[in-house]
Amino acid sequence: MVCRYCGAQADEGDLFCAGCGAPLEEAAAESAVSPLFSPGGSEPCGGQPPRPARGKKVPNRRSLLFSSLGALVLLAAVAAVLLRRPGGTVTDVTRLEPDCLYLISSGENYEKMAVYSGTALVARADASYSFDLSMDRKVFSYVDTDGTLWRVTAAGATAITSGVERAILSDGGDAAAFQTAEGGVYLLADTGAAPVLLSDDCALENVTLSPDGSAAAFTTGVSSSAPAGLMLFLPGEDPVMVCGQGVPLALSDDGLLYYYQMSSVYNNRGDLYAYRDGVSTLLAERMLTELSMSVSRNRRELIFTSLGKCYLARGGAELILLSEAVQLFPGTPNGAASRLLSLSNYLTVFPADSFADCVLYSQDGLYYLDENYSCSKLTDQVYAFTLSADRSRMLYQTREGDFYLLPDLRGGEPARLLLHLSGCRAYDTAPDLSITYYQESFEEGGPIYSLDLSGNTALVTERAEASLLSGYTDVFYFLTDGRLHYILPGESEIHVAASDTAVLSLFPAGPRVLCYFTDGQGGWRPYCEESPGVFVPLETAA
Repeated sequence: MVCRYCGAQADEGDLFCAGCGAPLEEAAAESAVSPLFSPGGSEPCGGQPPRPARGKKVPNRRSLLFSSLGALVLLAAVAAVLLRRPGGTVTDVTRLEPDCLYLISSGENYEKMAVYSGTALVARADASYSFDLSMDRKVFSYVDTDGTLWRVTAAGATAITSGVERAILSDGGDAAAFQTAEGGVYLLADTGAAPVLLSDDCALENVTLSPDGSAAAFTTGVSSSAPAGLMLFLPGEDPVMVCGQGVPLALSDDGLLYYYQMSSVYNNRGDLYAYRDGVSTLLAERMLTELSMSVSRNRRELIFTSLGKCYLARGGAELILLSEAVQLFPGTPNGAASRLLSLSNYLTVFPADSFADCVLYSQDGLYYLDENYSCSKLTDQVYAFTLSADRSRMLYQTREGDFYLLPDLRGGEPARLLLHLSGCRAYDTAPDLSITYYQESFEEGGPIYSLDLSGNTALVTERAEASLLSGYTDVFYFLTDGRLHYILPGESEIHVAASDTAVLSLFPAGPRVLCYFTDGQGGWRPYCEESPGVFVPLETAA
């Protein structure tokens, strides 16, 4: 059998493609395996899980024309954290603030790293392969070349402890887990308290922290002949064994743990469990562990795929069927942050405590999950989409390139065609969707057009080397022949930013825009957006 989406070969009986995660249409509707889930069951764990590959996703927003200087900027998309688009109920979305932290590396081999808050340099450091950002990007941690763990905020950098090889932060950044050179893994639930040894036979990549960092789940037995075990540490208690073998996925502050176990090290399917108060409950069998999953910010809700069907688990007990045929992912509006935790699975942390009132996307289209967790389809296949900041409406683009507006997510009003295109390279849109800037040509440096909600279009520029919409000022910037141009929100007039030197490229620095100006000596210097059209030079780490 061949997957029609990516062309990969599939084994007989597979319901999903192992290459891209798409459903296999020729697979039998009924599988000869055991029942999908057994609520209330309690099963022993077994098998050592492999490290799965990541499934493909439909992007929910794309930026315009980034240049090759991307290697110079280390954003939150490094290591365990990615900047993504927000979702969930409007009042429960963690939004990026103008003074959130961002990183830039410099030096001949990028061995120097600078941490900024807004336009201010708050810390310098030697580059390290172990660093992390909190969910709101207000706290940054890194391990320097001497093995010292540092915690960085807008107020500056503080040395936490020494002898560290790697470290991870809790969502809020107030707690951390770290591994020493001797192999021990410790939990630092409070930066002012003494670290607690979790295990001297554990790897940091198999540690999951609760959102506040007070609790941890981890797998032991990775470096010795001792039996492996999935352990749970709760504040004020000794670690307890959850099962013989298992991989932690998500842990809530009140001790609800989602985990999975593999029946064989040679397959990519595992059984999903929830553990609470000493009892493990089997939620689903033969879950596709290679496919991305999504968990709510409080870690109490989990969206996953099992045997071709997509489910939402709530509170470790309730299981809701979302789709009979496709894998679903939560889509999010502009301007907020979430985390992508890379353990044995790719696990996206949704920046809201519930998936209710959420747009979901899949290979075959967009869906809406209402406040009662009832899932309904909004539209067929899309290439990209953007939710308004208040999550009341949505702009989406079809695979053919057409732009549609869905004016009311909850009211049932049909989608309206705004513009018919034969293709579209990329687009960027204002938080309220009032204006969209798009590039129709697939050539580098092609023209950029604007599109309003009435379907009116206008040529913005005949040529642009790069462009970016600021999440800080809502100003649209673009580069033409090394000069920085910009359009203020609600206007159509094009302004030219004052500069004595050429601009090389544009990047996001949190919600702000970052420019690289030539320095007149064959090098470059970063400038950060201070106000609409005004950029100030940044002090570098070199």
